Amino acid sequence: MNVDSGAAVSCAGKSLWKKIGSPNLEKCSTLRGYMGSIIKTMGKATVCVEYNNKTFYLQLYIVDGEDIPLLGLEWMRALGISVSYDRSSTLNVNNLKCIDDIISKYPKLFSNKLGHIKGYEITINVSRIAKPIIWKPRPVPFAIRDKLEQELERLTRENIIEKIDTLNQQIKWASPIVCVSKPNGDVRICADFKVSINKYVEPEPHAIPRFEEVMSHLYGGVLFSVIDLKDAYLQMNVEKSSRDYLTISTHKGFYRYKRLPFGITTAPAVFQRYMDHVLVGIPGVACYLDDIIITGRTNDEHIKNLEEVLNRLESCGITTQINKCKFLQKEIQYLGHNIDKNGIHPSSNKISPIKNCQSPTNRKELKVILGAIGYYSRFLPMLHAECSELYRLTKKNAKFEWTEYHEQIFNDIKKSSPTKVH
Repeated sequence: MNVDSGAAVSCAGKSLWKKIGSPNLEKCSTLRGYMGSIIKTMGKATVCVEYNNKTFYLQLYIVDGEDIPLLGLEWMRALGISVSYDRSSTLNVNNLKCIDDIISKYPKLFSNKLGHIKGYEITINVSRIAKPIIWKPRPVPFAIRDKLEQELERLTRENIIEKIDTLNQQIKWASPIVCVSKPNGDVRICADFKVSINKYVEPEPHAIPRFEEVMSHLYGGVLFSVIDLKDAYLQMNVEKSSRDYLTISTHKGFYRYKRLPFGITTAPAVFQRYMDHVLVGIPGVACYLDDIIITGRTNDEHIKNLEEVLNRLESCGITTQINKCKFLQKEIQYLGHNIDKNGIHPSSNKISPIKNCQSPTNRKELKVILGAIGYYSRFLPMLHAECSELYRLTKKNAKFEWTEYHEQIFNDIKKSSPTKVH
């Protein structure tokens, strides 16, 4: 197997899997490559590994193809393998650092367990005209009922939600839930707050940063790391008086969130405000909600900035999702763009659908296409001028009539070559 300290897990193709006896496969989470591309997997197997006269039972991800087998960080740490780098490598050997060394310094941060932010609680401010509403539980398909009950038990066990004793406690608010299937077969519980409390929640004044603002922090960077936080909002405590607003109704009764759930209208801005406070003053660092990107003008500076970020995160009680973190990359994907020392350019998997899309047949389809094109307008020279005639067709009182003239404009736009932004 090839040692790859940039890979979070170890993986192999079908041939090796068959060669070792085709061990049973379990469902696994989605794997992504360095540039964010999804890697199709068959599942993961527990395999017996012999190393230095010792036996280990480790998880091996089996990819749907004949990829070169990779030995990732998870196995390296279990087997006690460390990687050193020469002067031409990504890391500066003078500091005797490597990715595994850095991760080993922060065992709690990279534990893959749900974190718990210390000394901070959020309050949900609700309008005085709010009218309490209690939604009955929505029907749950029998096929996922067991999975839902297991998830409720897990969330209760991890102190994320608590069961409400309705005999002794009055319920004023309750939102229904939606169950979303995960790739590994489990379910994610999503509270539908939009039908209950969201319309009464007072806005959070802290702004989510614009793309240009985020990217301005990365100018001059030569290497890049991305840190992904594990179930970010659920790491944040909710003040007791606000928890009643976060009650959910299920076929097993009523529960209330003790942590900040996804779906509350102010959750993104509240979390962004906290992260901006935690990371303030660190050069070469930008944060967009739960995704942090770090760079530096030199290898040493990058490592210094990275360690400062990791130190602050662990001090706060935050944890990461290590299989989605990327370290010391020359090129990296962040917010749908590829970033390297030469600048920013759109990810090919985002541009391809635009270049290959069919001509619109109505105003709604055209709006969707122009929205996608507009997001990457900074890479498409003269885009606004070229699109002006198409935008006219989207106006409320305009008649949608797609002519050869519009088709020619549309094709010219699709042929435009995105340029790199510095």
